[in-house]
Amino acid sequence: MPENDILKQLRCPHCNERRIVGPEEMLEALRAVGKLRREAKPDWGMLLALFENEVATMRCKDCTMTGLILEAARDDFDFQDSKSCEVCGQVIPAERLEIFPDITRCAACQDKPTTNADDYCSHCGGIVQVRTHGGAGVSRYVAVCSDCGQRQ
Repeated sequence: MPENDILKQLRCPHCNERRIVGPEEMLEALRAVGKLRREAKPDWGMLLALFENEVATMRCKDCTMTGLILEAARDDFDFQDSKSCEVCGQVIPAERLEIFPDITRCAACQDKPTTNADDYCSHCGGIVQVRTHGGAGVSRYVAVCSDCGQRQ
């Protein structure tokens, strides 16, 4: 049997995590849930059919949500092809990755601001603003909450 027919890809629709599984991983998963007894050489067709039925109840290893999707394994020799945007989750085009190999966002999300915990007040949760402070001479900048006035 060709290798690309044996290997399948599990994809989580929630976090988009992907994992390649072969017959050994399928056997382990089915035996763990009690759907398959120990056999020396189980039938590949039966193994695949059982695994396809169980995939919807399996949990993602990253986000622990159920409802994985079984797909044909993609032959990705260039790992940059499958890099996805950290904001929207869309696949970043290969042309963009060639120019900016360390990029983590697609072109549409690149200009969106990043929200850090430092942008919000630790006391009340209001937005923190940077203001000038002091009198004559050198200006000083301080981070102050716009709601409660507490310095950060």
